[in-house]
Amino acid sequence: MRLTRKSTQATLFGEFVPTFPKVRTSRGYLLDWNRNRIVRQILEESRLVEVFYGYEGADEETAKDIARRVERKIQMLGLQSLSGPLIREIVNMTLLERGLTSYRNVCTRVGTPVFDAHLIDVGRGFEAHDNANLQENAETSHKKKADKISKEQYLLQLPPELADHHLRGDLHIHDLEYFGTRPFCIDGSTVVPLRMENRIRSTLLAELPIDGDAWIPQDLCALTPGGWRRVAKVTRRRVNPGEMFRIRTSGGRSLLVTGEHRIPVRTDEGMTIRRADEVRPGDALYRISPTSAVRGETIESIDLVRELFASVPTELLENVYVRGAEEIFAGVVQSGRAASYAEISRELGIEHRKQWYTRGIMPVALFNAFCNRYGIEDYAGVTSGAAGSEHELPALLTLTPELVRLLGFFVSEGNYNAVPAVGQYNLAITENRQASAIGAAACTALNTYATIAGGAPDTTTIYGIEVERNRALQVYFGGKVPYLLFRYVFAIPEGAAGKRLPWIVYHLDDVLLHEFLSALFTGDGSAYYRPEKSDCIVNYTTASPALRQELSLLLTTLGMTPHIVELYGDDGERRTLYRLQLNGRRNIEAFARYATFLDERQNHIDGFLSAVKERAAGEREEAVVEVSMAEPTGAYVYDLFLDGDGSEESHTFYSSDGLLIHNCQDWDLRYFFYYGLMPDGNGTKASVAGPAKRAEVAVP
Repeated sequence: MRLTRKSTQATLFGEFVPTFPKVRTSRGYLLDWNRNRIVRQILEESRLVEVFYGYEGADEETAKDIARRVERKIQMLGLQSLSGPLIREIVNMTLLERGLTSYRNVCTRVGTPVFDAHLIDVGRGFEAHDNANLQENAETSHKKKADKISKEQYLLQLPPELADHHLRGDLHIHDLEYFGTRPFCIDGSTVVPLRMENRIRSTLLAELPIDGDAWIPQDLCALTPGGWRRVAKVTRRRVNPGEMFRIRTSGGRSLLVTGEHRIPVRTDEGMTIRRADEVRPGDALYRISPTSAVRGETIESIDLVRELFASVPTELLENVYVRGAEEIFAGVVQSGRAASYAEISRELGIEHRKQWYTRGIMPVALFNAFCNRYGIEDYAGVTSGAAGSEHELPALLTLTPELVRLLGFFVSEGNYNAVPAVGQYNLAITENRQASAIGAAACTALNTYATIAGGAPDTTTIYGIEVERNRALQVYFGGKVPYLLFRYVFAIPEGAAGKRLPWIVYHLDDVLLHEFLSALFTGDGSAYYRPEKSDCIVNYTTASPALRQELSLLLTTLGMTPHIVELYGDDGERRTLYRLQLNGRRNIEAFARYATFLDERQNHIDGFLSAVKERAAGEREEAVVEVSMAEPTGAYVYDLFLDGDGSEESHTFYSSDGLLIHNCQDWDLRYFFYYGLMPDGNGTKASVAGPAKRAEVAVP
């Protein structure tokens, strides 16, 4: 039987030679002709029309028909050499002949002729005189070539009727070269109130669990003027030099964003959206109003079994046990859910230790797995503690006034004195006037020890003169489980500059919130009533920029309007301190509803409120006072994509210090593919402009 090959011919010596020349690919390889490569290309690339235009991609029969037509054309042309770009041009012409314009738009190449590229290199041609800020150098040539390709690409990806509007000058897409690749971004140090799994946290954007460039959360909501709204996606990208702007307001609030990010501005006509680099001093921004939305469902107790397992690093839980669980273990066997203790061990995948079950002890991580496996939800009477320690906490830890007050003092004046490597897990709170009360609260709330140290006078030298000073008292308390509770479950970071509000604050009732804020302000706050000026000032000072944002937002939702002052910011040697100031009858009255100084400072509040009557005063606007270039705080900038309802307000959310900010969804290229391009005159989606200077699209 004689063998034949459809696309080859035989020489006199019986060797088979392809009827087509080798194909030189764009990647620099020489390959044999293969019509199926065209089929695969059309099937794969035409799927983009589903994203861009909402049409169906090519089916296999259509792709094979186009490939056969292309093969016949190449045979008829009698070409001596073939390249990937040349074959693509023939494919595109064939698609146009078949009337498949949308397929051609996504299969074509974007680029520039050699002659046009040369003109760019010599300072002529494409946008030669459009930007006086660009110097004539190699970098500018490279940028213009990249810009030209990007603009051609995005015009091709837009539905043709929308691209035509831009080319005719009916509307103008600003920065077209960045249209599909640059979301408008927020610095990672920005605090945003978020809700996940019915738990509210004030979260730094840099803390979000993004692996790569994007994260698709399953249950994440951001706080908007209309309430909580689902976050469909979170993105991040590397920040570029010179693209960050800081916007400061008359109230001391600030935003750190890229110049392209959209900022809602209050005008007589309502909300207007402007680029951050187009916001000007005098513009009024939106801030959060008094609302209960930021406070979630009240939590009365902490499930230490589940919370320790979920939040503490595994290596720190190795010697943390539950105790008193013998009745629970026995109940599982007696009810028939397990035949024996040994079977429970097999189900958990661990070596069987009978004494754990008979004595009612088990590592907390394994006990969590046990509860999940056998549906145990009630473990009243069970405690948790570290091996070798007599101090235990209930597995269901009640949030008492003493515990919440201790949290407030720790955020303001506390620090960790822990060395896990040697088994040291102390917490310390520095406070002179409340030291005894803090020690008593620690013993009561955490069933632990408490010692007070310091207080003896010592000497220091000031300007060459030796003087005596009193040392502050420090209350030491703790143990491993209290340390894990504060550091990981309540998530209070180490160091004064890293302090944060524990998430539980957003789930306290009014009574416990009052306890927390009272301790917080007693620790790092001040109050001063000036009868001669009929005024009272309450201050809170912190070195933590995140705590400043969190506390400013929380106080504003409670009906106060704090003014933020930065201290030592320009020194360069001393760290920046942030002071939140409250003054005026309305602010002090609202403060008194939610906090009480636990010492003589409360006399200033009471004296002011009894002596000074309320005065009619309008609400202060959050007017912009400065827009300046700034440095990012990290390598990445971030953005949220909200599931809006089409209105501008539904695409805004509250962030840093409680200021309203726009998400980037309106400017993501996919928004236009879905909604179309709707000129509205204020720059949110497109802006009405004069005629386009030139019509430039990719030409095959």
